[in-house]
Amino acid sequence: MREFEESIIQAKRNSLKRQLLYFILGIIIISFIGIFLFLSRGVSIKINPIEAEKKASVSITKGFSFILNNKIYSLSKSIGILVKSEGYKVYQNNFLLNNNSETIEIILEELPGKVRIRINPFSEKTKIKFNEKYIKNEEIIKINNLNGLYSYTISNPLFAEYNDQIEVGLGQLKEIDINLTKEEMPVQILSKPSDADIYLNNELIGSTPFKNLLLSGEYNLILKKEGYKNLVETLIVSTEEKVINKNFSLELLPGEIFIKSSENDSEIYIDNVYSGMGAIRKKLPPGYHTISIMKEGFYTFTKEVSIVSKRINQQEIILKEKIGSVVITSIPVANVTINGKSYGETPLNLSLRSVEQKIELSREGYRSFFTSLIPNTEFEKKIKVYLKTYAQAKLDESPLKYKNKVGIEMNLLMPGEFQIGSSKREAGRHSNEVMRNIKLTKPFYISSTLITEEQYNKFLRKSSLNSNKPITSISWNEAAKFCNWLSDQEGFDKVYNFTNNNYMGLNIEANGYRLPTESEWVWAVKFYKQSDIKIFTWGNEMPVKKNVGNLSGEEMKGKNSKFIRGYSDNYANLSPVKSYQPINSGLYDITGNAHEWMNDYYELTNFESKSIELNRMGPAFGSGNVIRGSSWRSATLRELRLSFRDKSLNGADDISFRVARWLGE
Repeated sequence: MREFEESIIQAKRNSLKRQLLYFILGIIIISFIGIFLFLSRGVSIKINPIEAEKKASVSITKGFSFILNNKIYSLSKSIGILVKSEGYKVYQNNFLLNNNSETIEIILEELPGKVRIRINPFSEKTKIKFNEKYIKNEEIIKINNLNGLYSYTISNPLFAEYNDQIEVGLGQLKEIDINLTKEEMPVQILSKPSDADIYLNNELIGSTPFKNLLLSGEYNLILKKEGYKNLVETLIVSTEEKVINKNFSLELLPGEIFIKSSENDSEIYIDNVYSGMGAIRKKLPPGYHTISIMKEGFYTFTKEVSIVSKRINQQEIILKEKIGSVVITSIPVANVTINGKSYGETPLNLSLRSVEQKIELSREGYRSFFTSLIPNTEFEKKIKVYLKTYAQAKLDESPLKYKNKVGIEMNLLMPGEFQIGSSKREAGRHSNEVMRNIKLTKPFYISSTLITEEQYNKFLRKSSLNSNKPITSISWNEAAKFCNWLSDQEGFDKVYNFTNNNYMGLNIEANGYRLPTESEWVWAVKFYKQSDIKIFTWGNEMPVKKNVGNLSGEEMKGKNSKFIRGYSDNYANLSPVKSYQPINSGLYDITGNAHEWMNDYYELTNFESKSIELNRMGPAFGSGNVIRGSSWRSATLRELRLSFRDKSLNGADDISFRVARWLGE
């Protein structure tokens, strides 16, 4: 019992101790606060806007301070303040207190409100008007910087219009899901003819005429009626129209047309549209249609046909030919071939179809004539042709002059009949100048100048001699080989045949380059375009006229055994070609500069022949070849004459050559 009483007494003592401790602690805290308030001074806090102040919470983040009744009491000179208020951005800042600090004013920045709108179903046709302004349509519509009450309208032609309001406070995010609903709209569907079954989305809903309410939206509409083509269309039931009226005209099922033309390659047109060739089968809508059938050389067939639904219209058409008259004549008589078929000899009077006709007139020995024409049904067409021999045709096509690949200028000379040799009474005549009657029948080209060193060295592929002086000191064989090489350059047949470097004869049928025949040379220098026959290039009398050519004049005195007194040309040997004027045939250096190799073998006959020799080319064999013309060494009467002829076995420093070729066929 005593122990119990002692424990009670001890408990009372402990309770008194605690109470005394609490009392002393309270006195200390109150004293501390009193001292703190006495030593510090309060600074008021003012928060704007007022709406933010009502909801604001303020805390100290820095300094020895506390807040009491919207005042801050601090023993620190620098304090940190954190302010939070719903709908406003968090404010945090440091302040420096001084003796003049009485109020700290804080302005909070509003947090904007936001709205997120989702519209079901999403459609690009949907329009959104928010606060009387249209905004962009997206799957999630985002609207920011809001604060207040807003109205909005959602419209779509396939749904009922949706209207509502929303209030958005500061810092709020509001999400809206809008489900658009369809609206019943009055729809009327008519057709011509009526009583057509109406299918919407493959479901039969009635027949025309139709009048009922349908939910707004898009429908696959099909109208079906026996004997008519199904009408398929998209029906749009829009909420933007008070009444949807649709009126359709049904098309009868098509009929068919079968067209067969007598000409398999004729073109068939239906209503001016190409439809095929020869024979076609085609479906057409009922009614009248125009068919046309065309072929060159035939009259165009045109007809209007009637097409009845589900029936075949057959048309078999025979085209009528267009025929024109063509008269063909020719000189001389010729064979006529048209489109590869022979029609006989001219003259001909033919009836031909009015299409392009390819016509050929031919005769042996003459160049064929080709033309084409389209016979006319209204008037006669005439063809009159003068056929040309191959030679004449070739001649007409050939230029009077041309320059070949080596730069040699060639002159075209027409053939003629003349006399070679000289009269026995002619002063300076030699016995080898026997008179002969010659007839040339082939036009030929002959070079206007002697072959130059530069031209010849292209054949040798050397560049050491590139002067414009005549090439000399070459043999007849070397001159002939140059001619063959030149033929190769131009693509002509070679004239001279060589085997193992030995001359074996010539091909008189070849069209290539060669040396001129003696007859051609005489024709060119004595007769071509000459009004009278001359002994010399300058006339018939001595002395030598001034500047007629490069001869052995006064400049050769003491250098040559003979020279022409009173004549000087300033050249001690060869001169450049074209240094003197050409003769009438266009040839240079006929008087002087260098003798010329002829194609002919040399022969000596003592009798004159009265017969006419055609295209004389000299003997088939001989010793040496003919040379004609005078040279830079010439001073005697014999050599200065145009009739001078001699022979040479080898080349010399005053023997050159020029080239010739027949025109060919």
